[in-house]
Amino acid sequence: MESTGIYWIPVWNILEAEGFRLILVNPYFIKQMPGRKSDVKDSQWIAQLLAKDLLKSSLIPCGHIRPLRAFSREYVKRQKSITRIIVGMDRILETANIRITSMTSKIESKTVLNIIELIIKGEKDIDKLLEKVHGRTKNRKGELVRQSLKGFALPEHRFVLSQQLEEYKLYHRQAEQLQKLKYFSD
Repeated sequence: MESTGIYWIPVWNILEAEGFRLILVNPYFIKQMPGRKSDVKDSQWIAQLLAKDLLKSSLIPCGHIRPLRAFSREYVKRQKSITRIIVGMDRILETANIRITSMTSKIESKTVLNIIELIIKGEKDIDKLLEKVHGRTKNRKGELVRQSLKGFALPEHRFVLSQQLEEYKLYHRQAEQLQKLKYFSD
């Protein structure tokens, strides 16, 4: 079978379930073989090459590995999305002149997320924002923490932050669900 995008996968699954011995071939390698090739004669051409043992099979993992690959790929996608969103939230905070992320060890720390939630709600009082900062950070950084919270979060900043925080929580929850699947715990 010649792989074309993802269109070969459903056919592969059906034929594999019926017990056929299957070989998946990269179209690039078939095109490199001398001979005429057209869409009408594709299957005949592939059959001839297979009969002459000229095709190199692509790796198709066994049935119990495929779900692991699918789930792990989805997990990686969620992690990349989370990272993208965190960077976006940091960029919005910088635009609002709020630099609390430079005072914490992680942009996605509980401190930063709590402060973002307060900013979304419209909180401007620095003392109330400062209450959400972890004590160790306040003790270590002192007045710098207070200065990092002095900013001007405009309504558009709060709106975009709320959407990004909602998206962050969704992707974070989905990543946790993927980690808890029975495939990963075995």
